[in-house]
Amino acid sequence: MLSINKQQAATILFLSSLLFSTNNHAMIVQKTNKAVKKIDLKKIAARNISWGCFYIVPQQKSIILERFGKFKKILQPGIRFKWPLIEEARKIEWSYIASDDKRYFNMISHIDLRETPHNIPSQKVITQDNVAMTINGILYVSISNPEKVAYAVNDINAAIEQLAQTTLRDVIGSITLDDTSKSRDAINKKLKVKLQESADRWGVVVNHIELKEILPPYDIQHAMESQMKAERERRAAILTAEGQKTAAILLAEGKKEAVIKEAEAKNQATILDAEARAKKTILEADAEAKARFALADAEARGMKIVQEAAPEHNALAYLIATKYISALPAITEGKAGKTVVVPYDANALAGVTSIIQNFITDAKRE
Repeated sequence: MLSINKQQAATILFLSSLLFSTNNHAMIVQKTNKAVKKIDLKKIAARNISWGCFYIVPQQKSIILERFGKFKKILQPGIRFKWPLIEEARKIEWSYIASDDKRYFNMISHIDLRETPHNIPSQKVITQDNVAMTINGILYVSISNPEKVAYAVNDINAAIEQLAQTTLRDVIGSITLDDTSKSRDAINKKLKVKLQESADRWGVVVNHIELKEILPPYDIQHAMESQMKAERERRAAILTAEGQKTAAILLAEGKKEAVIKEAEAKNQATILDAEARAKKTILEADAEAKARFALADAEARGMKIVQEAAPEHNALAYLIATKYISALPAITEGKAGKTVVVPYDANALAGVTSIIQNFITDAKRE
């Protein structure tokens, strides 16, 4: 059976302790030949000496590894081995502003590569037209080069926030009060460009910046509200006037259309009435012509019969004589008790009577 003395056991314990990193575990060290004890992490960190032989780097984080105090390499996520004693992680100062608006500081070795929001505290700035206003915002940045973050600047968070404040004052000072409320997108883009110019040398990428509040002085704010109220009232008056104008125009157009339609209807009715009267006149004339034609045809046939009955006499004279006699009652109609003077030709009347008598005599003989 293998026997191990106390000295060998202590050596084994010391070698096995090299597998633990002081960043995550308490370290077991040989104190005497008889006993071992645990040493607190804070005390080990204060000594700035790492006895472990590997680091476990979480995702989206990195560690700056130094050898004898000089930059060696950047440890990427995963398990990363190192030389004990001669290599150790670089600790950087990392500050943050808590909910009580106070800045707190901490020393870290794991550098967070995720996008981080930074509040730009409220500050008074002066615009180009000499108006003092209170403004704040929020800044989103991410670390692109951990080496520059560790060696190019002391406290990256404090530096980027102070840079954002001074850049914000510079940008707002170059524009007027009206532009601050109208051109937020343009201000955000200008701030991002100016911040990125300085942030490049610190290994930081400015992803986005937004202004949260822009608060002008009370008197300016009151004047702006009055101006906005007057502008709204002016627009309401304009819209009301335009509505009344449009209504009047539409009403006039409606009356115009009604008059036009009425005139067109009357014109159409007149045309139709005239056409109807014309058709009636044409039909009456046509009927009268047909009647006259029938009457003339009947008289012609009568004359023909008379002529055939008495060929030696003049049928036309007979027809005239009969019409002359038949016209006499019409002349004396409604003239009861009155004297009617008729032009009288004794010879003509005797001739008519003779003609009728001759026709009657001839007809009896036959």
